[in-house]
Amino acid sequence: MKLGEQLVLERRITPTQLQSVLAYQKRWSCKFGEALLASNLLSSRDVLSLVARKLGVPYVELDVLRIPEHTVGMLPSQLLARHAVIPLGTRGSTARAPMMVAMSEPQNLRAVDDISFAAGRPIMPVLAMPQDIQTALRRHGIILGRPFDPLELPEDAEDLVITRGVEVEFLQVQSATVPAPQTRDPLDWTVAIAQGQA
Repeated sequence: MKLGEQLVLERRITPTQLQSVLAYQKRWSCKFGEALLASNLLSSRDVLSLVARKLGVPYVELDVLRIPEHTVGMLPSQLLARHAVIPLGTRGSTARAPMMVAMSEPQNLRAVDDISFAAGRPIMPVLAMPQDIQTALRRHGIILGRPFDPLELPEDAEDLVITRGVEVEFLQVQSATVPAPQTRDPLDWTVAIAQGQA
């Protein structure tokens, strides 16, 4: 059973709300969980637990978890940034104890294999919100800055605001008509060049 149908059966959303979420998903080509979050019908924690249950993996709320530096250092920072994952620790103290790794796509077997190879041990994927992983990676200096959502401008926008720090500039976008280029006969160009008028 699909997650949306399950939510309707559990009466957590209505059939109309499901159609709205599906329309959003189709419009923005995103995952169902992302569309559900964008609709504000359920909390991020509820969506996280539902998706984790559907995928059959545990989940973690990284915003309430402090990950020690030595734990983050268990994997190369380039690998963490490339796959947008963060290690949470190991289950047990042996060299072959599985490493728990927070990721937003625990079903991505290529990433799991890559991480497992780098760690030299099995990986236990743990579902986490993508933005929480990004925040944790920034907190540990793995990535810089903050993620930006794509900006959608209305078609009739005439003013653009560009901000840098606290400076604000206003640009007026003019819809000017560009005159068509004048065409000249090549013979005219030759005469103009010969007379020094080109």
